[in-house]
Amino acid sequence: MKMKIKILPKQISEVAVNNEGVFSFNNSLYPAIILPLVGQGMFADKTNDLPEILFITSYPPRECGIATYSQDLIKAINNKFSNSLSIKVCALESGEVDFKYSDDVKYTLKTALADSYGKLALKINKDNRIGIVLIQHEFGFFKKQEEAFLLFLSIIIKPVVVVFHTVLPHPDELLKANINSIAARCESIIVMTHTQLIY
Repeated sequence: MKMKIKILPKQISEVAVNNEGVFSFNNSLYPAIILPLVGQGMFADKTNDLPEILFITSYPPRECGIATYSQDLIKAINNKFSNSLSIKVCALESGEVDFKYSDDVKYTLKTALADSYGKLALKINKDNRIGIVLIQHEFGFFKKQEEAFLLFLSIIIKPVVVVFHTVLPHPDELLKANINSIAARCESIIVMTHTQLIY
């Protein structure tokens, strides 16, 4: 049986678990309630039984500010919520380099190869453990593969949260259309800026 997910319209300030095993969480990133699988108790005994968030991001040992940011964020969430949820990573790779990753990396995406996006989306859809997909977005990650990335977002049937690490104050029409297309395919959007922009 598949995990049921409901995205709430307002934020929840902290993790709460009721006696039916339903937990809600936010951590100021993604408001959600995740219902456990039938027969799952209040706390699962194994990591594989926990609802899973898949981070799609650059990741160490790749040298990148977002890679370091994501690793630190995942460590902080795991320190606080490891009894309630599991976090796995899909590491973004560019070029011909194949990195050796830690055990939390479950998938990789070769961002320069257009056909790899659809293949990854199908794997995510078939993976019943994944409840939410969180993408750490930087335009350079998907350069020359913007259409493949939009197709990827359209194929995924799980709720998707996108974190925009770059928000330009005066985007041109092409960039504005690209951002709107990404936003239309996501459940939630996070921006790394104090400035509120309306496109």
